[in-house]
Amino acid sequence: MRSCLLILVVVLGSGACKKSPPPPTRASCEVPSTKTCEDYESRAKLFTESRRGECKQVQGVWRDTPCPTAELAASCTEVTKKWTRIRRYYKGAITEEPLARLAVQCGAYGTWTAGTP
Repeated sequence: MRSCLLILVVVLGSGACKKSPPPPTRASCEVPSTKTCEDYESRAKLFTESRRGECKQVQGVWRDTPCPTAELAASCTEVTKKWTRIRRYYKGAITEEPLARLAVQCGAYGTWTAGTP
């Protein structure tokens, strides 16, 4: 009985030493001139930090909060094992023809959603 109890204590105690993965980093880049915004989520901080540099290059507004959903025309959600990106397109940003083309492109690597999610 004592050996069973000792094994149980060792097994239960070993789980307490496992390190939890870091919480995901969330951020967004809104480009008012094109009426678009991208949400980013990743446990790899390097991923979101590199997006910050790209945001600056396109004169976007970097935030540590998600993109707004008001006036949303469509979005494309890409999910990998390491990161998630949601590209958001707002009403007035582009005409229906480009939206249709973007929907086809998104279908190759992501999930297209028309309107507000």
